[in-house]
Amino acid sequence: EFKIEVISLALSGRGTLDECLMYDLHGNACQPDFVLLAFFPINDLRENNRELEPKDSPPYLLPGKLKRRADQLAALQENRMGLIHQLAIRQLIRRALHYHDNRNKKPHIAFYEELLEVHQCEEAPAFTRAWQPTERILRRLRDEVTKNDASLIVFSAPAKIDVDPTHRKYVLDRIENSDRFCIEEGAVFTRLKNLLKKLEIEYIDLLPEFEAVHRRKNIHLHGAEDYRWNAAGHHHAARIVWREIQRRELIPSP
Repeated sequence: EFKIEVISLALSGRGTLDECLMYDLHGNACQPDFVLLAFFPINDLRENNRELEPKDSPPYLLPGKLKRRADQLAALQENRMGLIHQLAIRQLIRRALHYHDNRNKKPHIAFYEELLEVHQCEEAPAFTRAWQPTERILRRLRDEVTKNDASLIVFSAPAKIDVDPTHRKYVLDRIENSDRFCIEEGAVFTRLKNLLKKLEIEYIDLLPEFEAVHRRKNIHLHGAEDYRWNAAGHHHAARIVWREIQRRELIPSP
């Protein structure tokens, strides 16, 4: 039996660099034994490359910009309620614009087509380039975490289209030239696994077990109208991650 304190620094709508900065600002002061980072390939790669996500909201690794972004994030954290309200409004707007058509409650196909670009059979050059800043961010986070005698653990966050064949078929049947996507091969998860192996970062891939739970037990792990995990998805993710932490003996001795 373990006595474990869990501190969540998760913020919806934030990319990998923001998460790295959040650790710099607050995580290190918590003196954790290990740090868990969820990586959502469908949009985390996009948010790490300005070519793919040109809007101003995500931070990017640009010369002279990183410190300014850290200062902005620190200012936001000083007013957490303001930040929570800001994110809640943003979530509502995004749901209204992207997640479904209010008239017929069907997924917004154009939105899915944009997100599915990460699953193209032939990786687009912009995505190839997106892995470069992603590697730099993860290396920096690893160095900051290990410098303080903690361990970094990254786990994948499979989307509904990765896990649910019925949903995947529904979307692909409505996209032109859908044969350009190779979702079932899971190449992006393999790419992530290889990168983390190169960086010597522990990796927990949730995709195989999410697929098995959905297939064998017919348990839906995502919301009906979007790609986010529902309560069952969060439950199974926590169970798998905790089991792997124990199996790999990553918990430090008292």
